[in-house]
Amino acid sequence: MKLSSPTAGIVRTTLSESGRGPHFHSRVVFSVAVALACASCGGGLPLLHPAQVLPSGVTSFSAGMGSNWVGGEANQEVDKARAATAAGLPATSLSAAPAVAASLWSPGLFPWVSMRLGLGSENETGATYTGHRARIDARHALIFGHWALSLGLGAGLGLTHPSSEESNSTSTFGDSEPISGLDTSRTRSFAFDAPVILGWRSSADIARVWFGLRPSYEHAYGTLAFTSASTTSQTDFNANAMTLGGLFGLAMGLRPLFVAMELSVGESRARGSMSGSPGGIVGSSASVSAISLTPAAAVIWEIR
Repeated sequence: MKLSSPTAGIVRTTLSESGRGPHFHSRVVFSVAVALACASCGGGLPLLHPAQVLPSGVTSFSAGMGSNWVGGEANQEVDKARAATAAGLPATSLSAAPAVAASLWSPGLFPWVSMRLGLGSENETGATYTGHRARIDARHALIFGHWALSLGLGAGLGLTHPSSEESNSTSTFGDSEPISGLDTSRTRSFAFDAPVILGWRSSADIARVWFGLRPSYEHAYGTLAFTSASTTSQTDFNANAMTLGGLFGLAMGLRPLFVAMELSVGESRARGSMSGSPGGIVGSSASVSAISLTPAAAVIWEIR
């Protein structure tokens, strides 16, 4: 598998022509089954929090960085589009496949800041911001001694999308050249996810480990702009992505300061369409599947 620069997913693209309580184990199996059943719903931002929730009134602030990576056939589709436009093919003649890949997966490193608040009764809420995306969530934890099972719900917004002209010029799909004439900066998105996390922490709360599943759904929409030598054409764009993700995280430190690291992997299936390909087939669309890899790290400060 070839991984190229930061973006979420290894993508295959085809045109759409066609202390444990007695019920601990049973509860875990049931929760995992629920998550798998929701797999039809696509990845999200890093969580970077353990399965255990904060006590009532306790607040945590976190800051760090993450990175999205992509490879496989999405890289090939973008490479083909880049080579074609570099050879003189107008961007208005591009198919939907590279446009969908560039619109659904934002490239590059991203900043990560978060605030979380303990609500009591093993409940917690939080907010996360990464520069281009924002997410709010709430969750409840079931406690079994040193272990906890966290069940959460989150909602996110894609506030802005880096222009293909800008982002591809530095890091998209591991190349230094953009897809000339394709601008994805006018697309937006919203998403929902339901993380199910199992985690352990040491007696002195020096070490925390967590892992779990994260089904999610994302809808992207907006306008794509295709620019040729003399004209600029716009077309409406819509895409739906469903992802089942897995994650593993580790945090170590002494209260109130912890350093956390997390690695997320996800398999996505998406379908995107344009209302009219500017220079090609009206209603051009593409189906996309992806495997994403997102490492992230942050410093967490707890205020008690």
